[in-house]
Amino acid sequence: MNQKKKNEWYYFFKFLFGVDLYPYQMDMVRAILQEKKKRVIILAATRAGKSYAISMIAIVYALLNPDKRIFIIAPTYKQASIIMEYIYSFITKSDYVLSQTILTISKRDLKLAKRMTFDTVTFKNNSTIRILSAEGKGERLFGFGGHFIIVDESALIDDDVFNTKILRMLGEDPDAQLIEIGNPVTINHFYEHYESPEFYKIKITYKDCIEVGRLTPEFIEEQRKYLSITQFKQLYEAEFVQEELQYFPMDLVYSAIEE
Repeated sequence: MNQKKKNEWYYFFKFLFGVDLYPYQMDMVRAILQEKKKRVIILAATRAGKSYAISMIAIVYALLNPDKRIFIIAPTYKQASIIMEYIYSFITKSDYVLSQTILTISKRDLKLAKRMTFDTVTFKNNSTIRILSAEGKGERLFGFGGHFIIVDESALIDDDVFNTKILRMLGEDPDAQLIEIGNPVTINHFYEHYESPEFYKIKITYKDCIEVGRLTPEFIEEQRKYLSITQFKQLYEAEFVQEELQYFPMDLVYSAIEE
């Protein structure tokens, strides 16, 4: 992305939300909104601000694309609600964004209702943002199809639920975008997608967070002291640790199956 284009997106988000995006958040914006990658996977250190950024991206996608259905899916309804709380927070802070939505309660009421759960935002251009839960066998996902699907903490969602319930939601639109976000806590579909050439990958480590001032070197050294090597690699280096996660590494299992 050239500097002029980067600045256009940067200042657009600055105008809407009053925030300065980090370089890796700009990478997310570029891949999702500018280049419109159909499959994006974001592997990020904890506390990197990925949910914070994706909530703004969801709003901008809705504003720029009429008649679209945006879904935010998480392992539990409570986890999905975290991103929706960010979304409502951004709406209350921006008079322009608020003016583009259809809300039945006032801006003041929204500010007072921070702990309330809102599952849908409708925009005047007929686009909607809605949260869904992938709990249990994913029954709550039946009957929905979308144009822009965000899967938060994807690694914590059951493989069968992801493959049979979430992926089918993309079927009605050949240009539908799938955004997976999470920490590398297990070897499942999230790992397979990160290894797949079909997915555009964004990796954010603790070093990136230190560079923008989101984490401090002192805090990271403290975490090194109290976490196991595996935990630190997963939470702060954003790395899958195959040998630590299971008795046999995946490459050994696959080679045995092939033989």
